[in-house]
This record gives sequence, C-alpha cells and structure tokens, in this order.
Amino acid sequence: MTCCKVAFIVVGTAFSLFYAWYAVTIHVTNGKLVTVSTERHVHLLDRHHWSWWAHQFWFNLGGSVIGWASGYYLIFCRGRIENLVDVFFLLVAMVGIFGILPWRLFNTAIK
Repeated sequence: MTCCKVAFIVVGTAFSLFYAWYAVTIHVTNGKLVTVSTERHVHLLDRHHWSWWAHQFWFNLGGSVIGWASGYYLIFCRGRIENLVDVFFLLVAMVGIFGILPWRLFNTAIK
C-alpha cells in the first residue's frame, strides 16, 4: 500500500470520526456545542436519550465512511470518470465527505 493510500485512509478515518462526534452540533443545534459529554450539564428532562446519540453517531459516521470509501474507489481503483456509474460514485463521495449523506437520504421525497 502506497503512502498516498495510507494517508487517504488516515485522513478519511479522522474526518469521519470528527464528523460523527460533532454532527449534532453542526446540523441540529446550529453551532451551539452539544456532544454526549457536554449534555451531562443539561437538566435531566432536556437531555437526549442514549439511543438518539447512538443513532446520530453511527448514522453520521456511516455516511461519512461511505463517502470516503467512494472517493477512495474513484481515485485509487478507477482513476478517472468514464460512465454514469462513476458519476454516481462521485456524487456519493461528495455528499458523504461533506457530511450530508444521511440527511439527503432521509429528507428526499419521491413524488
């Protein structure tokens, strides 16, 4: 495995973990810092249930990992965009890496 591949995997893992931890701050509270550890200081009735936190963490981590994996596939396996399948992977990579894949999947209505 080359240095570029290892660096891509390390950066993708770091950004995915960062995004999973701070996705609630980014998307739900509009910048007000809220994490599992900071919510301990909030009144008991205003706290989120552990299942909500687990869902937020794993779902956003999964969306980010899917995006980084799609980018890895396009860069290191394909090398160029040749057909519509590659365009699909490019869109998935962009939406996943920028952290809106879970939001995009569940807020899309087929009308």
